[in-house]
Parts: sequence; C-alpha cells; structure tokens
Amino acid sequence: TEWNITNTHKNILESQYQGLNQNPDDSFVDLSLNYLSLGADLDYIRQTLVDIAHEDNLENLMGYCCLPHINVQAHLKAGAEFLSWRGLRASADDILVTQGGHSGLVAVMAARTQAGDTIVTDSITFPGIRAIASMLDLQLCPIPMDDDGMIPDELEKVLHQTSIRLIYLVPVLQNPTNTIMPLDRRQQIIKLAKKYHCEIVEDDPFALLVEDPPPAIASIAPEQTFYVTSVSKFISPGLRTGYVLTPPLYRNHIAAAIRANSWMTPFLGVEVTTRLMQKGLVKTILSRHRQEAISRLNSMRRILHDVKIIAPPGAVSGWVELPKGWTPELILQQAESHQIRLSDSRAFIIDTTLPDQHIRICLGPPRARDRFEGAIKTLAQIFQSGPPIPNIDNL
Repeated sequence: TEWNITNTHKNILESQYQGLNQNPDDSFVDLSLNYLSLGADLDYIRQTLVDIAHEDNLENLMGYCCLPHINVQAHLKAGAEFLSWRGLRASADDILVTQGGHSGLVAVMAARTQAGDTIVTDSITFPGIRAIASMLDLQLCPIPMDDDGMIPDELEKVLHQTSIRLIYLVPVLQNPTNTIMPLDRRQQIIKLAKKYHCEIVEDDPFALLVEDPPPAIASIAPEQTFYVTSVSKFISPGLRTGYVLTPPLYRNHIAAAIRANSWMTPFLGVEVTTRLMQKGLVKTILSRHRQEAISRLNSMRRILHDVKIIAPPGAVSGWVELPKGWTPELILQQAESHQIRLSDSRAFIIDTTLPDQHIRICLGPPRARDRFEGAIKTLAQIFQSGPPIPNIDNL
C-alpha cells in the first residue's frame, strides 16, 4: 500500500509537534511526545555546553569535522561504546553518526532502495516511516501483528508473493503498541529474511529503557541488518545524536546518503553526548529516566485502573484501549477541550482496515510529575463520564 502525505495526514503529524512551540508554563499539558524531560539532569548538559564554549580549539570544532568520511574519533568511540550496551561488537570504524535516529533511517532507506520498491512494516508503526516512504517513493506493505510483534507466517505470505527489499522493525517497545519481540520470533524473521534475500532495518531507540531486553537482531544477523538508534528517548531529542551500524559492504553507501541528505551531523549535540559518555553520566541519566518512566506508568495504571494499558516497565508511553463507546477522535476532542494534547492513533496505522480503538498516552514531556498526574486524572474523569451524546440536530 503506497502512503501519500495528504492534507489530513499532514494535520495529524503536525498536531504531534504543536507542543514544541509552547512555553513551559503553557496551559496545555502535552502527552503526545514519547520522551521524558531531563529534569535535574539538564544541569549536566548546561555545564558541558559551558565547557565546550571555553575550548581553545572551538573554531576548528565548529568546522566540517563531522562529515561522515571524517568524523571526530572520540564521537565514533562513544558510539561504539553506546552500541556495546546492546551487545553489539563494533569498532569506531564501523559506526556512522547521524542527526538522530530518523536521519539514520532516511540514509539507510535512501541507500538501499529505489523508487517503487516495497518495504514491509508492522500494521501499526512509527509514523515517520510513512513520511520517509513518501519522500523516497516507496511502497509500504503492512504485516499483521500479535502480542509478540510481526507474525512470521503472515510475513512469509508477502515475501513469497512480492519482491521485498527491506523489513522495517521496532522490536523493543514497538511504537506505539509497546510490544517486545521475543528471541524466538526474532530468529524466525531472520530466517525468513535470509530465505527471501531481504535486509532488516532494526530501529532500536527504546531498548536501553528496558531492564533486560532480548538481544538486538543486529547481534544475531549482523551481515543483513542495519541497526539504527539514538539518544533521543533517554537523554534529549534536542541533542540530535544517532548511530547507525551497517554491514561493512554497505557502510560507504550509507555514508554517501548521509552526506547527500544533511552533509554532516551538527557538531554541538554529538560533542555534548560524547562528553556525557566519557564522564559516565549517560548511564546515570538513563537509570533516572527508567525509574521516572516506571513511576509515571504506575501512577497512570493506578489512576486509569479501569482501562487496559499496554506498557512494559521502561516504556515512555502507554497504548491504551479505549472503553466502549469511545473513538480516538472523540477522546482527542475531549482531551483538547480540557487542555490536554494526545497522539492521534491514525498517524500510526498503516493497515487502514484495522479497527481504530486505541490511543497513545505518553508519560512525558511535562517536567513536573504532579502536572502529568493531574492530566491523567482529568482523562480518568473524561472516561468515567462516558462519550458525549451526539447532537440530534446535527444528525
């Protein structure tokens, strides 16, 4: 199914980011973006920026030092260490630094596809993949899911009938359903990818938030997996720091795609990330983020005790099954009227034949927990009051 960015979908996607233009004291509580604010850890970034500002060689660092074929060695070493936390053995020479995970996905798909190619995705998935597919003129083929993620038998039906170039997966805390693909399911999909000569794009930005995630697909099948990750979900999306690990055969192709798309990764965010890594502070921030996510999730479960919420510990959002009588459009309208911003589930659905009975509620970015809990209490009251009765005059 080809996905084109219509005006309706543009409005849906743009609504996810309206909160970025609001002041911190804005009356709206934004629960549409799935990351947590830094809180007190922001001081680490503040001090690191001050340190960088006083570097003697700052002028050189602000040049073209981050081109993919050059790169600062320290940045690459930090990326290799970061990937090692997911069990990935990579040297500095194996790493490519990108402007966050999305930029990495664009580079991989631009390098490994041609206009008209088909890639398979989960039936419900990260909306950014739609924008990338539209830009590169790619076809999206949604595959049914179960509680463990993409269903191998359904995937094989498509692979047997259609020429597929890439399999796109978010195997840990899948966005938005929060499924975690177990090891045996990963092995089944790898087996199919090898059988039908496909490559896998593993989008893995959430895994380190989970206490003991299954091994990365790239650690099992490195020769056919493009591994993409970033620090956006547990340090800050504003750092725009991501990493790509590719099969060696394609590294230069991906580097060329990065140059064509963005020329180079901005120095400042990557340098801040690298210095935080060198000081051992990234693990400190990660641990605090994980605990804050668990605390907020527990609060949401306690307040919305009558609602089914899919969210393992470490998730930064909940995939919420709407009570009977509610639709995503109705709850979005009611939430908006109470100055709460939520994600529109239509942005995630690739298979438009699926019933639309969920909403994603993020655990951030409101910095104050009491503000977050106040918004969840308001949502609980909205659910308890029941869906609004249609105006007969409008029927």
